[in-house]
Amino acid sequence: MSMDNKDFILVDHLNPRFLTFGTQQSLHDLCALDHIFLDGTFKSCPDPFAQLYTVHIQSSILNSTVPVLYSLLPNKTKNMYKLFFNELRTVTVKHDLVLNPRFITIDFEQGAISALKHIFPGATLKGCNFHYNQCLFKKIQELGLQKDYYDSSPDDPTSVKSLFKKTAALTFMPMSEINDLWCGIMDKFDHIPHAQGFFDYFTETWVDEGCLFPETIWNYYNFDGPRTTNGLEGWHHRLNSNIGTTNPNLYVVIEELKKDYAFNMATLKQLENNTNKPPRKKQFIFRNQRIMDLMTRYGKGALSLEEYFVKMCNTISTK
Repeated sequence: MSMDNKDFILVDHLNPRFLTFGTQQSLHDLCALDHIFLDGTFKSCPDPFAQLYTVHIQSSILNSTVPVLYSLLPNKTKNMYKLFFNELRTVTVKHDLVLNPRFITIDFEQGAISALKHIFPGATLKGCNFHYNQCLFKKIQELGLQKDYYDSSPDDPTSVKSLFKKTAALTFMPMSEINDLWCGIMDKFDHIPHAQGFFDYFTETWVDEGCLFPETIWNYYNFDGPRTTNGLEGWHHRLNSNIGTTNPNLYVVIEELKKDYAFNMATLKQLENNTNKPPRKKQFIFRNQRIMDLMTRYGKGALSLEEYFVKMCNTISTK
């Protein structure tokens, strides 16, 4: 598959300058599905742009996400994201398509979240669960609790590791129960040095009224769709490796994006009539089945809230 640059450019916005790459097929694929995934990378971004921002869809053929649009954006402001998403809607309309996703999975980036709420008010925004856990662990590191975390016994119910697992497990609890469960966590772990810093952070960032990221974004109770953007992270790693340098030439990046798009489309075409799909990793399949089974059992009354919470904590992976 080969194409001229002009055939690969869907948006060339002048002020501020940003570019969006893809094809008419990209737009058809994007508008045909109700769940999209968004993420950015900075390592492979050429001057004068600040990030390479990509739009992915879930491929049932590959059992993973696939990039369909690639954008070079000059900054990460709310206004920039609003302009970008508006241009996406405009270009789809020009091709007699409608971009109106029901679900959007993203990283925890305030500018993008605010813009998406404005442009797609009917969409359900979900933050990546993997990045949610990363945020919790980063705060543990910032508070100087990393050594205590790694030294913790996995069986110690009062350790830093247990604090992390219980906080992480809140994402799978009914939203109506989160405040009480969180108060119980704070009472149980207030003996840990610097724990108050973690309590303040989690309360102000994830729980309080007016917090940065409301529970509707990070909570996955009774949500059976994808919970992470890990496929996007893997794609970023591959692209960065292929480009091989920071601050690359613009035309080098465009050529790599064209190759990437062509490779993905060829792979999908090859697998369309193949019933042997690439397998998901067994540990991910088992963990997801375990989570959904616990939700079902709790929903049917087979588990009390306390039993459900304890069992869900045990599904949380630790570093």
